[in-house]
Amino acid sequence: MPDRWNQRFDDGESVEDIKIRVASFIADLKMKPYDTVLVVTSRDLINAAYGLITNISNQEAWNHHVDKGSCLELEM
Repeated sequence: MPDRWNQRFDDGESVEDIKIRVASFIADLKMKPYDTVLVVTSRDLINAAYGLITNISNQEAWNHHVDKGSCLELEM
């Protein structure tokens, strides 16, 4: 059985690739003097950010339900 977190889909990114990219974005944000930031993105990136910020497993993060057009507020 392939590793679902490292498998690339349609020659694109794996879940771990997404997490690396999102972690870099979060690290960059932490270096800025912003009080509030609005990020509009896809469910996969939301789940990656949610998992990284709340320090939960990949499985828990990808099980987190995100409705289309919804808003999720996270504190870093």
